[in-house]
Amino acid sequence: MHRTFTESYVTSMVCDRLVSRFPRLRVLSLSEYMIFELPGSVGELKHQRYLNFYGCSLQDMPQQIGKLKNLQTLSDFIVGKCGSLGIKELKDSLHLQGEICISKLENVVDVQDAREANLKTKLNIKKLRMIWSKELAGLRDEDTEMEILLSLQPHNNLKDLSIEYYAGQNFPNWMCDPFYSKLVVLTLIGCTRGISLPSVGQLPFLKKLVIKRMDRVKSVGLEFEGQVSLHAKPFQCLESLFFEDMKEWEEWCWSAESFSCLRQLEMKNCPRLIKKFPTHLTSLVKLNIETCPEMMVPLPTHLPSLAELNIHYCSKNDPTVL
Repeated sequence: MHRTFTESYVTSMVCDRLVSRFPRLRVLSLSEYMIFELPGSVGELKHQRYLNFYGCSLQDMPQQIGKLKNLQTLSDFIVGKCGSLGIKELKDSLHLQGEICISKLENVVDVQDAREANLKTKLNIKKLRMIWSKELAGLRDEDTEMEILLSLQPHNNLKDLSIEYYAGQNFPNWMCDPFYSKLVVLTLIGCTRGISLPSVGQLPFLKKLVIKRMDRVKSVGLEFEGQVSLHAKPFQCLESLFFEDMKEWEEWCWSAESFSCLRQLEMKNCPRLIKKFPTHLTSLVKLNIETCPEMMVPLPTHLPSLAELNIHYCSKNDPTVL
């Protein structure tokens, strides 16, 4: 094992020797270590409860990981190609809880494998990241991608969901279901083939929404707010809204009832956005606009709670900091 001030290294051989000495090991954390391969002996730790690989450089995982049925914490699950560790190996991990990142989802080629992972039964997972490889987004079938994400529906106890580099044109309906009453954070990054945003306005307790690099979205309309209800206003609890690197986005439409609790709004690098943003944001405390050269003036004047205003690199607005 070799350490520097900024990096820590451990080889697979050293890890294998350590693991073999402690067959009843329950906790193993290799967080932030530069390790590229896990030994198969990790999968033999039948008493294992906690595996943390956060920040490692793993390219794949040993097949035996799927045998650890008593696992409660698994920071990362890397989907392997055919013949390697598949997504369906998660089906018996019934006790998973806390946070998990599932990456290399482009390696899921059979929708049935995604169904067998049975994420919907894992009621103690609170934070879920689902990541595809961005380099291959243009080569994947959009319909298959949609079916896979549809089949990876998590339990409605989820609090924080991030979807990154998904290559479908649309998002599954489960993402917009008000039944996800505990979801407070939603992040969409690099979904470059998506043509519209999901209708998440009726998620009852959503507080933070981050949308980045959705290159095909040209219009954000009332469908973003979801089906209007007499009992709930669109985005009724949303406090923070972030848009970034929306290259084709031109217009934004909204209803007067939406965003009643919004405190922070940031829009960065939206070069074609020409319409104004909502003018009824009475709870807004911070407004940040950067590199939106076509943004129409004047800015809203009725922002009674505004404490911080930042405008940078917007040619039709003077740079301002309050």
